[in-house]
Amino acid sequence: MRGLHFTLILGMTVPDYDFRCEDCERRLLLHWRSVADYATATPRCPHCGSDALTRLIGRVGVSGGERDYASMSSADMLSVLEGEDPGEVQAMQRQVHESGDNNRLD
Repeated sequence: MRGLHFTLILGMTVPDYDFRCEDCERRLLLHWRSVADYATATPRCPHCGSDALTRLIGRVGVSGGERDYASMSSADMLSVLEGEDPGEVQAMQRQVHESGDNNRLD
């Protein structure tokens, strides 16, 4: 769950950004309606209210169409599971099962 991702919320695809709060040390996933909204926002920690957030930048990869679920972080997998797209959940489960790393879905 690092860097820029997109989440489907109420039928809209919105950008997600990962942060770490420097005050309470929690990892956060925050959503904006658009990249432009993020550019003008002052993100705050929903737990402690601090604006001392560090944006987390993760691995960068290029996909040829199908997502590589087997190499996703656990947090990214959780995002898929919470994403309300049963087809994507099934694709992830199938790909991880085929990779032989079944413990990742426990």
